[in-house]
Amino acid sequence: MEKIKKVLEKVGLSQNEINVYLTSLSIGQSTASIIGQKIGLNRSTARYTCQSLVSKRIMSMIPKKDYYLFSAEDPEKLLSILNKEYSLIDNKVRDLQQIMGDLKGLINPQASIPKVKYYQGVDGVIELLEDTLEEGKEIYGAIKIDNNMNPKIKKYIKDTYIPLRKSSNFNSYGLFNDNDETKSYKKLDKEINRFSMLVPEEFFPFPASFHIYGNKVSFYSFYENEITGIIIENQHIHDTQLSMFKLGWEMAKQYSINNEYKNINL
Repeated sequence: MEKIKKVLEKVGLSQNEINVYLTSLSIGQSTASIIGQKIGLNRSTARYTCQSLVSKRIMSMIPKKDYYLFSAEDPEKLLSILNKEYSLIDNKVRDLQQIMGDLKGLINPQASIPKVKYYQGVDGVIELLEDTLEEGKEIYGAIKIDNNMNPKIKKYIKDTYIPLRKSSNFNSYGLFNDNDETKSYKKLDKEINRFSMLVPEEFFPFPASFHIYGNKVSFYSFYENEITGIIIENQHIHDTQLSMFKLGWEMAKQYSINNEYKNINL
């Protein structure tokens, strides 16, 4: 029976539809309420499921004076319906293939369609961070680092990401919220070819972080229950975000803590 149910599920029937159909096959013509009693469905759910199967043409419905009788169609009907659906899909595929060249001809070659990738969980955000290194080009970013960061990601940054940055030959430029954690992190600037500016958290909070590199922009959050990220690969979006970063960089120069890099223009 389990094998039958699994196949019917692959055909596209829900669990309720499978149970109603199989029960109807075994008991024959009956009301929805009786079918429901057999499988533990309330009357309204059983009636709705029977009507759904009627619409799919694998049950029939006979009206009586005060009620309806339902009965399952012969199992051969299932195969017949699937064959018809396959034929319809095959025809649609052929029709679409005939106009595919015309459709592609409508694509504007000047339009750039962004490529977007989503990342979830600790491993996902780590993969996102690794992408910034694999690109091998200058990185610009706004990052918040504090004690609320996921410990596994924090360990990855300390034990893996920073050592890899030390061996890289490209610069990075960062804006960080000013706190004890980032002050300590800023001390690594020369070791990892980075230039860091600190900005007051009360005026410029970074609830999430972002990196700009290559022709990509990544946004991510590495706090518990919000460990997620996204990479957008698009030159226009990259250029816009980079312009905004440069504006933030110039604004950060007004704070004396950043005097070390006051003469660095991006």
